Amino acid sequence: MSCQNSGNWIPVVAGLCNTPPPPITDPVQLAQAKNCIACHAVTGTGYSASLPSFERIADRYRNNPPAAGVLESRVKSGSNSGFYGSFPMPANPQASDSDLAILIPWILSQPQ
Repeated sequence: MSCQNSGNWIPVVAGLCNTPPPPITDPVQLAQAKNCIACHAVTGTGYSASLPSFERIADRYRNNPPAAGVLESRVKSGSNSGFYGSFPMPANPQASDSDLAILIPWILSQPQ
């Protein structure tokens, strides 16, 4: 994104701007920006048994009251293998608390 003199942001390949871009509030765009989509599909079986879709994650955690905290911890700190197969979840410290406040409820809201 690049900012114009008017203060409006436009998509470009490169550019500098004194004004930070607006925060991403759309969960799908945020999942793409934070590279969640690199490993997780939104629906279906996911890319592999070890890389579950958000739909499968929601099926597993939606009725578990501490699910939001568990998922937040797994996104930020990663996890060892064994939850969905042999591939561990890498840590994603670039995901801020405000990002997770958008992403986690959206993940848990995926239909069954």
